[in-house]
Amino acid sequence: MKREQLLLEEYKEVNANMRHFSNMRLAVLTISLALNGVLIQSLLNQLVKLIIIGLTLVGIISTIVFLVFENRVTFYYLFYRSRAKEIESILQLAQYSRPIEKRIINATAATNFLYWTLIIFWIILIFYKLK
Repeated sequence: MKREQLLLEEYKEVNANMRHFSNMRLAVLTISLALNGVLIQSLLNQLVKLIIIGLTLVGIISTIVFLVFENRVTFYYLFYRSRAKEIESILQLAQYSRPIEKRIINATAATNFLYWTLIIFWIILIFYKLK
């Protein structure tokens, strides 16, 4: 196989990997929000302090885990995007190499903000429930 054909095959795989990690970000966010919703609903109906503390810890820990997972998925997405740009420069393609309009806030920053807001919410909620 010629070098260009190999690079084109790799480019297709890189694009597939980027789609996978992009979809994974949405799935992680959806699962995280669903889990937090269930935990918050359970916490609001709870009167036993030990269970309140346990639910809050699960909420904080799971949110941190999802935040770490989100950042790792983003890392892999950006890794493959960088590789796509390298291949494009060799093959003279421009799907990812063209400049895109910059936004004040991007999806990664917004998602990180959401996770940190959930962590702060959990901390506030435990003080509210335990007073």
